[in-house]
Amino acid sequence: MRRLVAALVIVTVAFSLAGCGGKAAETAAPAPDAAAAAAPPPAAAAAAPVADDSPTEVVDLALFPVDKAITPESITNRLEMRQPMVLYFYDPLQSDTNDVRVEIDAALKKYRGLIDLLTFDVGARLRSGGASDAAAAKTALMTDQLRVSYTPYIIMVDRNGFMVWRGRGFFDRGILEREVLRATE
Repeated sequence: MRRLVAALVIVTVAFSLAGCGGKAAETAAPAPDAAAAAAPPPAAAAAAPVADDSPTEVVDLALFPVDKAITPESITNRLEMRQPMVLYFYDPLQSDTNDVRVEIDAALKKYRGLIDLLTFDVGARLRSGGASDAAAAKTALMTDQLRVSYTPYIIMVDRNGFMVWRGRGFFDRGILEREVLRATE
């Protein structure tokens, strides 16, 4: 507000001085330099691109890697049925696991039946560096293949079997809804 008032005062003073000065003000001004008049105007600075600070990874639409020895049957069945999926890798001991799950559920509420949610508890494996049973070992191999090293981690797979989005950390439901729409269309 102060800047606006100061700008108005300066403009008012400038107009009043120009109006009071008359011809004397015009003659007192130095003549423009011919070199300065011939110089081209400075190029407009390019607008800086707006940075997207969302914690996502660039995905170049790679096919979901299917290896019968590694990929769980729940995923391979959905890939064969051409069903879009949200794969959610989490650690139940992390404080934001429940918050992320609430946001995922809220985002998927509109799209139930169009996209499936598959969850994988990878926390014990990430903490211990190994897996204890066969199912956990299979999940560990899959997370290594998908390069999941941080939880919570989300991968969206479209009906053609392409991984169209990856994200790690906390996401609000607006981002998740946008990516679910992209995966289901």
